[in-house]
Amino acid sequence: MKYSLLKPLPLLIFALLCGCSTAQKIPETRYYILSGDQLVNTTTAKVSADQIIGLAPLTMAEYLDTESLIVQTAPHRLQLAKHHLWAELPETAITHALQNDLNQRLPASRVDSGYAGELADWVMRLRIQVNQFHGSMDGHAVFQGHWRLERARDSQILQAGRFNKQVPLNDSGYDALVAALRTSISQLSDDLAGVISQRQK
Repeated sequence: MKYSLLKPLPLLIFALLCGCSTAQKIPETRYYILSGDQLVNTTTAKVSADQIIGLAPLTMAEYLDTESLIVQTAPHRLQLAKHHLWAELPETAITHALQNDLNQRLPASRVDSGYAGELADWVMRLRIQVNQFHGSMDGHAVFQGHWRLERARDSQILQAGRFNKQVPLNDSGYDALVAALRTSISQLSDDLAGVISQRQK
């Protein structure tokens, strides 16, 4: 049985794009973050660790370089929300979420962000390309791309893979979309933590 939010397609898209705004009222601009209550600063607590893993700056599809939340409205059409914006660019938000997730899931390791540059004590480097990060026509959050785990000292590829996370929204609206996108990042973090843990044995 489909979620109750999966209204007829035109109504679902209208609800996401327009919300409760009317012609007589200018919609309020709202800002969204991925972190929420799930963000825990575990990096600073891990001064020492058995292994240090570098999370390289994410590579994002060009259309994702925007403050607007994005919803697919047709097979070949995307709509950028005018009044529903990210508080920080998706690249930064996804990086923070992944870094914190991985630090929580890898207790013996420390995952550093590569935005400040690479460090000599990195053992492995994780590279991620994001191709899709938006709402879909059928009421899902879509997070798709590929990743590569490298040995830091010589960039030798240790393992690589693709991901395609599609998480159903539990309600209509942008709050539900952001929550589902955050869940999709957590799912990828689970996968990557498993891969890294196997490499550490």
